[in-house]
Amino acid sequence: MRFSLHNNTSDKEEMKVNLINNNEVKITAYPNPFNDELNIGYRLANDENQAVIMLMEVGSGKIYAQYPVTENHGVLNFNTKNLSVGIYLISITQKNLPAKYIKLVNIK
Repeated sequence: MRFSLHNNTSDKEEMKVNLINNNEVKITAYPNPFNDELNIGYRLANDENQAVIMLMEVGSGKIYAQYPVTENHGVLNFNTKNLSVGIYLISITQKNLPAKYIKLVNIK
């Protein structure tokens, strides 16, 4: 795909634009390390609108939160005031695709 850009001198520049790969699940988490609040951003693959996001403590394997996702993209806000200090995993699972993981550290 090509676009033409015009600057003030009316010269034209052409540039190639990389298209976003829609075949891959994306997940971000911030802040990391976290303490009282955690934000999870996600984008599902192939314009799907069903997945599950989980927050799990690594040491115990305990699942603290499990949220079904019904939008193609968005941000979830987790209140993490009651979580213990430690290492956590956020995962996002969409059918027929490998799960994605992010390691997080909770500090108080």
